[in-house]
Amino acid sequence: TWSGNGQLTMGTNLFTTTLNNSGTFQDQNTGSPTIANQGGTTSFVNTGTYQKTGAGTTTINPLFNNQAPGTVAVQTGTLTLNGGGTSTGTFTVGTGGTVGFGGGTHTLSGDITGTGTGVVQFGGGTVALTGGTYNVAGTTRASGGTTTITSGVTVASLGALDVAVGTLTLTSGQALSAPTLSLTSGTLGGTDTLTVAGASTWSAGTMTGTGTTTLNGPLTLSTGGNKTLAGGRTLTLTDT
Repeated sequence: TWSGNGQLTMGTNLFTTTLNNSGTFQDQNTGSPTIANQGGTTSFVNTGTYQKTGAGTTTINPLFNNQAPGTVAVQTGTLTLNGGGTSTGTFTVGTGGTVGFGGGTHTLSGDITGTGTGVVQFGGGTVALTGGTYNVAGTTRASGGTTTITSGVTVASLGALDVAVGTLTLTSGQALSAPTLSLTSGTLGGTDTLTVAGASTWSAGTMTGTGTTTLNGPLTLSTGGNKTLAGGRTLTLTDT
């Protein structure tokens, strides 16, 4: 059990340092603790359960490999993974929770599930979703970096789609849908067809790639920010 909001430091120059968890690692922190990389090569390898129950924001800077049958369960609060990693295990996020994939290079081939208002956030670096089932009821948010959902992923639900910064590329080969869309900056791209049932807001940013975006609800073109439709994209408006 980890509580008290203290920092955990890993690593020494020229050495490889690894934290292996095959049991249940309970993160009950309510503040903003960090697992910091002090030097050398550091990694957190989870083959058990990493459970985030504290309402604070935990940041993990070393490489984070969530290896099957490992599970990361963010029940509340925020878990931000800033060091990249290769993960075949599952990630789940519940109401009041956010799991964030930040800097580094993340390759994710396990299931990602969000229930209630849970948020899956792609916040920096390079993220490739290459397998598993993506089923998020709450929000999928791009807030930095480059994220690609590839043809190896079964997309059951994106939830509300929020492209704030960075690039989100949809190349799953499926017809995708979202209840709402917010494009405030950054780029929404790819070859997939995306249908938005409800309200969409486009205040700045780019839609690109040879896919189609169909907006069946009202579209608000707000603010003076530049809005670009390019790259062979088709935008279809069926409401006002």
